[in-house]
Amino acid sequence: MYHNLGLGSGPNFRWQYNYTRAIDLNPNYVSAYYNRGIAYNDKRDYDRAIVDFSKAIELNPNHVSAYNNRGLAHNSKRDYDRAIVDFSKAIELNPNDANAYGNRGLAYFSKDNLDGAIKDFNRMIELDPNNSGAYSNRGLAYSNKEDWDGAIKDFDRVIELDPNNSGAYGSRGTAHLMKGNLDDAINDCNNLIELDPNNSGIYNSRGAIHFLKGDYDRAIKDCKYAIELDPNNSGAYYNRGAAYEQKHDLDHAIVDFSKAIELNPDWLM
Repeated sequence: MYHNLGLGSGPNFRWQYNYTRAIDLNPNYVSAYYNRGIAYNDKRDYDRAIVDFSKAIELNPNHVSAYNNRGLAHNSKRDYDRAIVDFSKAIELNPNDANAYGNRGLAYFSKDNLDGAIKDFNRMIELDPNNSGAYSNRGLAYSNKEDWDGAIKDFDRVIELDPNNSGAYGSRGTAHLMKGNLDDAINDCNNLIELDPNNSGIYNSRGAIHFLKGDYDRAIKDCKYAIELDPNNSGAYYNRGAAYEQKHDLDHAIVDFSKAIELNPDWLM
């Protein structure tokens, strides 16, 4: 009964007491340890979560979810090696657990083992072909390997599955920029602006790309709007100053460079 109360308690109720009371009444109650571990994970109390998942595993060595969630707790503590061990055990127990592959892939990614990460994301996609997160994470791994074509293909798929995924547009735009596809990068900035029309940083980014194209008037226009949205956007002042400089409007350039340095002295470096 206490275990059931724990399941319905939520963060503002006595979930911890109820799970603990259930364990006091039955010290071998696997589900109580497991669910209390989930609750600790949700509260970011990862050390206590790990203790509870470990006890659940001690009582039930084939508890796939306990390994998976203990791995997540280790991952949150940036203990990626222990996380990988747990995710690997979850996969050994259930080779069709797509989430375990995805979680291990993220741990490999965090260790900069990009090939290992891509291999796990590949397997996750095989098991769950419509999981936009798997494509997104593989796209980021390809980006870190500077495989821009592979990254763009994956972000295309993310957007196909989730047309409002702003992160995918941003990451695809970066990949296009790195390939020198400036028009495609601008199109992704346009998509981002449609999704988030009051984001100063996106206008600044689009202005910077217009600058690279030599379209200084559009660069100035975008940076001006970025500053209107966020008067403390030092990058927008700097980029607008650079555009003014290219137009030989040195008075306006000096004013903008001075403001950029006032807001962020690192521009002097």
